[in-house]
Amino acid sequence: MKATAGHQTRPLGVFSSDWHMKPYNWASRPEIRGDALRSALFIKNYCLQQGLPLFVLGDLLDTRQPDPSTVGWLMDIIDDLTKAGLQFNFLQGQHELNRERPWASCHKAARWLHLQFFMLGHIGFYGLDFLPSDRLQEELKMIPTGASVLLAHQVWRERMGGLRSDDNRPAEGAFSDIPRVQMVISGDFHAHKITKHRGYDCQELTTVSPGSTYLKSLDEDPMKFFYLLYDDLTLKSIKLPTRPVWRTRVGTSENLDRYIDNFVSMNAPVHDNEPDKPIWYVEFRPSITDVVTRLERACKGRAHLFPRPLQEKERDDLINTEEVSIEEENIEHMPTSLEDFLPHCCKPNSPVFQTAIRLNRAGNIKEEIKQITGEAIADADKASGEGWNA
Repeated sequence: MKATAGHQTRPLGVFSSDWHMKPYNWASRPEIRGDALRSALFIKNYCLQQGLPLFVLGDLLDTRQPDPSTVGWLMDIIDDLTKAGLQFNFLQGQHELNRERPWASCHKAARWLHLQFFMLGHIGFYGLDFLPSDRLQEELKMIPTGASVLLAHQVWRERMGGLRSDDNRPAEGAFSDIPRVQMVISGDFHAHKITKHRGYDCQELTTVSPGSTYLKSLDEDPMKFFYLLYDDLTLKSIKLPTRPVWRTRVGTSENLDRYIDNFVSMNAPVHDNEPDKPIWYVEFRPSITDVVTRLERACKGRAHLFPRPLQEKERDDLINTEEVSIEEENIEHMPTSLEDFLPHCCKPNSPVFQTAIRLNRAGNIKEEIKQITGEAIADADKASGEGWNA
């Protein structure tokens, strides 16, 4: 669905998923906290600034029995949007699922989208909560003919490779099962991604994953985004301010020393509660002497440390010598994509890094360049205290 001649596209709403709201990232590391709320508040404030409704597509909360503070944060967010005349819309995922009374519905203004057809502008939408496989197949057949976009929270076979990663159960459904619609925007998959598939009626199907809003697993991409959807069904990625992550794998004592020196030079000590205090994930050969002690000494006040000794099979991936250089050691782990390569040539989360990521993921590079240029001009205006005159 494309804009007609003379029609100026306009944004319909903000689409996000997998907030997994709770005070801390991991129960085992409660000192790493506030990331979920930080992202949620950023998304809320973006909606307020742009005057747009918010759609959260499942796993809004991390558990079916959330703590009172987390429920309070959610109610406050819905309340702030409601007071501004903006709609808070939601679906349920597996984590917070309650078929009778979802937590978000405790606020009367929140709109539960399960089995609901609605219009945004001239586009029809239909919503489905997380469903088991048999129920999902039944409900997909019931998608109204007027719907162009399916909103869901589901384990899709094309996203998960046919198996769920947690318990090896088959995926509940496939994009090839979805009839009629032109687009599906779905939660569950924690990566920010758009792909093309064929639906049940052989229609071209654009499949959209907003991704999670903060780091839930150490092997996830630490860069997190949400989507702005326009009335021609184009999308724009908006980056969230997330905690930086440093990751490496080392096989020799010398390489560890060099990596530590580099990390210390680029990360000054910060307060423990600083939201940008990085996570430092280091995988190492167990044969290296006093690795954890050396890392703990270096990261004190600078990072949240996650050291992990390599298993035998992983150690085999490193070249079998203690004298190898960093460049030689990483031959078998050369980056296979631009986003894998970027951390090797510029500081993660630096302006150059962020700009390269945005351009790589942009659906329309020309429009993204215009947006980046506009943001740079606005920042310069703000810094100088005066506007630019054309």
